Amino acid sequence: MGVLIPNASRNVTLVWPTLYLHDRVGECMIAIGYTTKDNQTGEIRQKVKFDTGVSSRSNVRPVLQGYYDRGEARKCPTVDLDTLDDCRPVNCHIKYHGKRNFFNRRHRRCQPVPVCIADTNKELPDVAYVPASNTCRDLENAVNEVEVRALSRGTAETAWRSEPRPYLSNIYCHHGKTDNSTGFCICHEGWTSKSVDNLEPSTELIHLCNVQMLPWPRLRANRLKIILTVIAALLGILVVLFCCATAYVMRRQSSSGENFDCGNRPVTTSCAPSSTRSEGSCFYDRPYKRLGRKTCSDTSCHTHSLVRH
Repeated sequence: MGVLIPNASRNVTLVWPTLYLHDRVGECMIAIGYTTKDNQTGEIRQKVKFDTGVSSRSNVRPVLQGYYDRGEARKCPTVDLDTLDDCRPVNCHIKYHGKRNFFNRRHRRCQPVPVCIADTNKELPDVAYVPASNTCRDLENAVNEVEVRALSRGTAETAWRSEPRPYLSNIYCHHGKTDNSTGFCICHEGWTSKSVDNLEPSTELIHLCNVQMLPWPRLRANRLKIILTVIAALLGILVVLFCCATAYVMRRQSSSGENFDCGNRPVTTSCAPSSTRSEGSCFYDRPYKRLGRKTCSDTSCHTHSLVRH
C-alpha cells in the first residue's frame, strides 16, 4: 500500500479468484500489517462481508449491476443449483476448488469426496471409491454381519428398493432434460450429443446435448456435399437470369427492327442518287432503323436520318 501520511486514506481492492461470481455469501478476514516511523510494528484485522446473491426483485445489489438481467434469475431450492442456469447443478469442482467434488442429487448439494486409502502391502486393492454413492467400499468383506442378518430375515430386498437407482449423477444436459430413471439426457429436437469415448465413473461433468444438428441429416456428416449443393443452386439461379435477360434483349431488338411500309404496301424500290444521304426520296427493300421522323404518301416514303443495318 506504500506510505500513508497521518489522517490520509487509501482505497484497496481485494480480489478473490473464483469462476462462480454470483450466489456467494461469506466474509473474509483481512490482516493489515504496518510499521510506524518509529519502527513500531503492528497488525490490524478487519472482516469484510460480501453477498452476491441473485434476486429477481428490482433492487439489484450495486456489486451486481449489469452482471445479469432480472428476467434470467430463478429461485432455486439450494445454493448449489445455479440461479442463472434454470436451477441446474453447478460444477462442484470449480465452485469449491476441489473441496466438494460430488454432487448429491438427493440433497442437491455439493459434498466432499471421502479419501479411500487401500493397504499398499496387499497385491490387490482392498478399498475402492464408489462414485455413484460417494462412499468407500471394502472389497474384501463385501457383505458384513448386519447385511447377513438382513438377508436371513428377508428385509434386505425391501431396503434395497427404497434406495435410489444407481445412475450417473455428473451428467450436464445443455439442451435437454434429465431422465430421472437412468440419469441420461433426453435432448431437445434438433440437438444431439458429442460422442463420449469413455464413460468411466467419475465426479467430473459429462456434457451431453451440446451439438446442434443440421436441417438435412444426410448432409450433416459431409461438408463437401453442402458446399456443392449451394454452388449448384447458385449456378441454377444464374442460368435462369441469363435466359430471361437474353429473351428480353431479343424481344426489344425484334420490335425496333420492323419494316416500314406505306398504306400496307411493302417497300421494294431502290434509292435514287442524291447529293446527301441524310435526306431524300427513296424506296428501300430492306428494313431500316428509324432515328428520325418518317412521313408517307401514296407513291413515296420520305425518310429523314435513316441508318442502314
